[in-house]
Amino acid sequence: MLDLLSLSGIMETGPDSLFLTLLLLLHSSHSVSERFEVLGPSDSIVAVAGDDIILPCYLKPNISAEDMTVDWLNLDFLDGRVFRYQNHRIIREDQILFYSGRTSLYEEELWRGNTSLKLTRVQGTDEGRYKCLIQSKSWYDDFTVQVLVKAVGSKPVVSIEGHREGGMGLLCETEGWHPEPELVWLDSKGVHLSAGPPEIDKDSKGFYTVKQHVIVQETDTNRFTCRVQQSQINEKMETEIHLPIVGSKPVVSIEGHRGGGMGLLCETEGWHPEPELVWLDSKGVNLSAGPPEIDKDSKGFYTVKQHVIVQETDTNRFTCRVQQSRINEKMEMEIHLPSE
Repeated sequence: MLDLLSLSGIMETGPDSLFLTLLLLLHSSHSVSERFEVLGPSDSIVAVAGDDIILPCYLKPNISAEDMTVDWLNLDFLDGRVFRYQNHRIIREDQILFYSGRTSLYEEELWRGNTSLKLTRVQGTDEGRYKCLIQSKSWYDDFTVQVLVKAVGSKPVVSIEGHREGGMGLLCETEGWHPEPELVWLDSKGVHLSAGPPEIDKDSKGFYTVKQHVIVQETDTNRFTCRVQQSQINEKMETEIHLPIVGSKPVVSIEGHRGGGMGLLCETEGWHPEPELVWLDSKGVNLSAGPPEIDKDSKGFYTVKQHVIVQETDTNRFTCRVQQSRINEKMEMEIHLPSE
């Protein structure tokens, strides 16, 4: 603006100069009245995936933004237009594709300078630095806010891959996380196990799936844990697996005469999970036997016994089979009874 000394100097030159001075003063006053600040929150906005959020932005003083251009940009993208309002309408051209149908202003609030953005169904790709840029015909200002996205994924799923390089291969998998989580394998004492590199995949919405393989050796408990953790959002979940253990080959003993036949006993121990006992004749036909007697020790290992009464046949050969279908294990013991 002109100071008083400059103004007095111009006024001395005559009426025309005075008129010019008044025009300059009027223009200067009008420019000052157009000036505004764009304001918003000082802290980052933490959004939960799937929720709707509001990114606050407003003018100070609370003048109308109806005749202004309002741009929302995600600065983490090269062509980062999230939303544009211009000439009293929403401009959809050049909008980042994954924001389509998820952004809006409170248009009824524009008259009092509220240019906040509503973002619906938050996803991982929404994380970033957002700029609210407002332009009038003679002035502009902007404000930037950080948006952080939090998504708690699935509990880890552990599967057995079978024998690998002298041990047992295990796979742990979890999905739907943001930010990217970490997988950790632990033994029964909580000691970290050496595992393969994580396999990381990020889907179109910015959510992470992580897989990790490990080869473990048999221990006294055969219990192992896969933990998924995300320190930035303070989340942790675990899944424990009790590896199958192949027990002893069945032992068959003769118990003597029972109920008009010969009593036999089959016994096996040290299994996990619980196995099944089956009695067979020489042709492989299942025999009707008594109920299994099942015992589980303090370490979770099973001992199973089963009695059967058999009648004399032409071969007098009988077989006890122990099987565990979940781990595809099977062992047999045949007994040849003496003829009477």
